[in-house]
Amino acid sequence: FTEDKRAALVDWIIEIHYALDFEEETLYLTIDILKRSLSLIKVTRNNLQLLAVVCLFVAAKKEESHIPTVSSLCALLNNAYTKKQLLRMEQNILLGLKFRLSLCSPPEFLCVLGTVARCSPRELIMAKYLSELLLLDAQCDHCLSLDVAAAALRLAHIVLQEPSTAEKEAAWSLASIFQFGRDTVIKDIMLVLANAAAKAHLRGTSASFIKYSSPIMMSVSRHQRLSQAPSLLLSCGTSSPSFC
Repeated sequence: FTEDKRAALVDWIIEIHYALDFEEETLYLTIDILKRSLSLIKVTRNNLQLLAVVCLFVAAKKEESHIPTVSSLCALLNNAYTKKQLLRMEQNILLGLKFRLSLCSPPEFLCVLGTVARCSPRELIMAKYLSELLLLDAQCDHCLSLDVAAAALRLAHIVLQEPSTAEKEAAWSLASIFQFGRDTVIKDIMLVLANAAAKAHLRGTSASFIKYSSPIMMSVSRHQRLSQAPSLLLSCGTSSPSFC
């Protein structure tokens, strides 16, 4: 199960999640359940898609008001698996995780930080896009949700360079207090995000890029300055712990 195969599986989950019009928290919880399940239960390579769909099913039960039926999930898998196999996998996941399904995801922290920093809707949407790109990167599985949210919001702020006011600068400085002492970690995540965003349109795993290229998402993934994100990050001079 290589990093490329993991990224392809996560990209597939993002496609399904978007098609089902689920909440953002459901996606992040799905990936968290998938990550932990892979380390706790034995799954053959042929059953990875089954595992992924069941992780989404479990997350939806916790986060969504409308749950897909087992039959519809089997159809999603081209009926390659029976209802019994799907429900058995669900049982294995829940027992393996001991029903520990809580997660405070990056979008939840983005909501708090964005409100405190008085971010524009475009900044928030781009930050959500950047956060989602990180789901494809196995090296960031250990990153804290608050750090991911802070890094994504900072990078979105740098890329967009929207007009500022004294009040907004004060608000951004206030938001930086939430990350006190975590600046080195956040800068590392920002670098990963910048590189991922610059190459997102070239990757085979492009579900997030396509989703955030739509007008309803303000086409943030197609913003011209994202291709320059790594150089923008360097020229910004991130030596200060506050937002650039």
